[in-house]
Amino acid sequence: MNESNGEPVAILSHNKAIFYCVPTDLFELMVEKLGDQLLLEKAIARMDDDEIEVSWDDL
Repeated sequence: MNESNGEPVAILSHNKAIFYCVPTDLFELMVEKLGDQLLLEKAIARMDDDEIEVSWDDL
């Protein structure tokens, strides 16, 4: 990984990628972006839900 200059490294077996090594910063960014994408998909799906009127006192 030291020689990869911050780039992902593919581990090959029979000329096929079987494993990827990624720097910690990149992995954390990927996990954050994936979480953001999942929340976005959930929010978009809920936009079609029926609205429920609630008063501030009920909260």
